[in-house]
Amino acid sequence: TYPKITATDGTSTTVSTKLNEGGTCYAVALLPAADVPEASDVRAGTGKAGAAAVASGSVVLADASTIDTIVLSGLTSETAYKVYVTCKDDAPAPGPNVMPSPADVLDATTTDITAPTWFDGTYPNEASIVGDSVTMGVRLNEGGTMAAVVLARGAAEPTCADVLSGTGLSGASVVQAGDTGLVTDGSADTIVLGSLTSETDYDVWLCAKDDETVPGPNLMASASKVEIRTTDVTVPTFAATYPKITA
Repeated sequence: TYPKITATDGTSTTVSTKLNEGGTCYAVALLPAADVPEASDVRAGTGKAGAAAVASGSVVLADASTIDTIVLSGLTSETAYKVYVTCKDDAPAPGPNVMPSPADVLDATTTDITAPTWFDGTYPNEASIVGDSVTMGVRLNEGGTMAAVVLARGAAEPTCADVLSGTGLSGASVVQAGDTGLVTDGSADTIVLGSLTSETDYDVWLCAKDDETVPGPNLMASASKVEIRTTDVTVPTFAATYPKITA
C-alpha cells in the first residue's frame, strides 16, 4: 500500500512511505503534461533530464518498521499533479541498491482555498426598493451561498461570519436578514429583505462563502456595505381641523 498520498490541501500534498528495510525515499511533483522522469531524476529532485520540478523532497527511513512522510509544498490550489516516488536502500558499498525506473506515480489534486468574489464588480447591488422592503442583487464568481443583514445606519460593521449567521457584530440583533441558499453555478440571484420602515436609512451588509466542502467553505475576508433609504409609501392625511369651509 506504499507509497500513498495521505493528505492534500490547497498548497501541499503529503506522501507516506515505508520500505522493507532502511533507506531513503524521494518524491517530485510535476504537472500532468510534463515528461515522465527516470528514477534517477526523482532522486535528484528534478523532472525528466533535469527539468525543474514543481516541488521535491526526501525522507530517510531508519528500518523496515519506519513509516514517514514527504511533504511537497508550494503547489497551486485547485490543480492536478503527478507525484513520482522512488527509493534506495542503505546498503554499504557496492550499494546502495536503487529502485529501477519508472518511478511510482501517484495522483494528487490540491483543494480550493480561495474565497469567492463578487461577480464583475457590479454586485452586490440594490435591485429594487419600496417603502417596506429592498431586493438585493447578488452574484459570485463561483458556486456558493450569499447572505445579507439590514442594520440601522451607522451600526457596527459585522464580520462575514456574522452576516452568514444572520446577525450583526458578535451576534447583535438585526432589522432583517436573508440568504440565497446554495447557488451551485455562480448565477445571479436576489435576496428580499422585508418588514422595513418607510423613509428610513439602513445599511445592508452582504457576504458569501463558496461551496467547497474540504477544507472549506471559504469565506470572504469582509462584508460589503450598501447604503439604502426606503421610499415614502405613506398616504397623506389632513392636518388637525382640516379640511374645513373657510368662506
